[in-house]
Amino acid sequence: MRNLALFAAVLLCAAVLLAAGSDFQPMKVKTGLWQVNEISNVSGLPPEMERMMGMTSGKPRTINFQSCVTEKDLTSNPWANGQDEKCTWTLVNSSASDMEVKGTSCDAGKEQGMKTDVDLKVHALDAENVRGTTDGTSVGNGMNVQLHNTFTGKWVSASCPAGMK
Repeated sequence: MRNLALFAAVLLCAAVLLAAGSDFQPMKVKTGLWQVNEISNVSGLPPEMERMMGMTSGKPRTINFQSCVTEKDLTSNPWANGQDEKCTWTLVNSSASDMEVKGTSCDAGKEQGMKTDVDLKVHALDAENVRGTTDGTSVGNGMNVQLHNTFTGKWVSASCPAGMK
């Protein structure tokens, strides 16, 4: 009887968690081509890696790129496809105006024996403008690298150039 009660409690908890997960809703932003402007702050990199990445110690680096956002992207990381770092994205929270995703097993630092995880938070100012932050760590091979990025995104058009995801 005790095992049956425990089993029922586990099933109830699982049902509650599944129901809570269905409360996620995609951000209400336009899909298509977006222009993203990012300011990247990285600390803890050895000087040779900073040079390789075109960075100057302690100074932020500005990165501008375009991203093609689809409906499907609005449940993962909509503005990531302009970047080289691939991660496994998990939706943590999402509403019409805000989204939080967690990136794990990212490619960044793998070649140097590091494990990289990031947290991304995005806020839609309106359907054509977003702002957000990315905070992350890369640890391993005697290094502990910290990342803090801020970005803004501006919708450009409903269609993306041929060949762009």
